[in-house]
Order: sequence, then structure tokens, then C-alpha cells
Amino acid sequence: MVMVASSAALARKKPLDHSVYDSWQSTAAANVTDDGKTAVWQVNPQEGDGTLYIRNIESGREIAVERGGAPTLSKDGRWAVFTVKAPFAATRQAKIDKKKKDQMPKDSLGIVNLETFELRKIADVSAFKNTAEGHNFVAYQTEWKKEVADTVKKAPKAEKITVVLNLETGRSDTLRNVDKYGFDRTGERLAVIFK
Repeated sequence: MVMVASSAALARKKPLDHSVYDSWQSTAAANVTDDGKTAVWQVNPQEGDGTLYIRNIESGREIAVERGGAPTLSKDGRWAVFTVKAPFAATRQAKIDKKKKDQMPKDSLGIVNLETFELRKIADVSAFKNTAEGHNFVAYQTEWKKEVADTVKKAPKAEKITVVLNLETGRSDTLRNVDKYGFDRTGERLAVIFK
């Protein structure tokens, strides 16, 4: 009798097929600040847009950033810096439509102050690097569109620039014609290779 009941219970369970696999989610990029006060992690579906969660473990305060990923935490536990991917559906459609690279949807840079949980987004960021040892700087690359006189009309021309941002003060400086860049291990110096 027990054998029959078990077989009946198994018969009612939904079989594992692609519709079930597609609903599964995974976690990634889990990390905790050095002081143990803040945790970050991503929850990603099999296909589509994931969510980045940032949570203050002591207070329970939490922020969820749609499409956030690849988070880095400052050594002093005051900042989380991450990529905010362009929407999956828009990127997929652009690929189907065979859009050129400069016509593809652009990612953004996300910055969260871990004391106030204030979120700042900077649009059209292609890459970023920040310091590892607690100096609160981030460098990112973006495109600056300037008007260039054409013989017939004014047409926007994009120029890749590198911006160095002080997270504490909000002040920034712009570098042009940068090929590669990165902070040294201490975070006190930015090394740049110009084109």
C-alpha cells in the first residue's frame, strides 16, 4: 500500500522539461564588505535580465537594482560600483536587426553609497575600473558626442573619453585618446596608455 501511494505522489509531480529549466534562477557575484556590514549578490534567470541586491546586514536595509551586475566593493565599505546592463530584450532585438556596434543599446555605471543607499547611474559607460585599497575613485569610459561642422549639415561625432570620478566629492576629470587605463594596487595612481 505504501508503494502505491508513493507511485501516485510521483505521478502528480510536474516532469522536468525545458519550461521548468527556463524558470530556474542562479545566484552570482556574492560578496561582503571587509567590515561585514554589507552583502551584495546577483539573482539571474536562465535568460533575461537579472537583479543585483545590496543589503545592510545590521539594519536590514536593502536596494535591488534591475540589470545590475559585476559589483565591486570599496575596501572601506562605503561604495558599491557595478555595471547596469542594457535591457536584454532591447539588446537581443538589436542583434536580430543587425545593428552596428555604435547603434547597440549601451550599459550604464551604477554607484551606491553604502551609508545612505543613494543610487547614482551614469549612462553610456562601456567599461570601468576602480581602486582596490579604499581610495574612493572610479575611472570609466564613455562616448562624448560633439557637433562637427559638415559641408551640408552638423552631424554628431562620438569620441571615446575616460572620466576619473572622485566618489567622495563628485568631482571628475576627463582624459581623451586613452587606449588602456588602470589603478595601481594602492589606488593612489592611475596608469594610462594614450593612443
